[in-house]
Amino acid sequence: IAKALGLDYRSAARGGLLHDFFLYDWRERKASDTSRALHGREHPHIALANARGQFEVSDLEADIIVKHMFPKTRQIPRYKESFVVSLSDKISSVYEYYGMLKHRYLHR
Repeated sequence: IAKALGLDYRSAARGGLLHDFFLYDWRERKASDTSRALHGREHPHIALANARGQFEVSDLEADIIVKHMFPKTRQIPRYKESFVVSLSDKISSVYEYYGMLKHRYLHR
């Protein structure tokens, strides 16, 4: 998508691959654990710290990683590439969710 729009598609791809690099299973946290509720807001910063620990991360890639949860995080993406990755992540999430519902419905 970023390439088709004439954007920095390499940084968009790197940011897209690293945006959920938080290295734990948030679903294993207990429902009563408040940190589970905070996952949506905290994991972008954890992902960025992990990414910086393993790779060189540009300012553009950092923006993509940290702001991919907009508007939940209320931090507005600074770059067009950040909007592309954020929107793509939301589309993918909806697709996965409805695929899961379809699977459950068909295999009752």
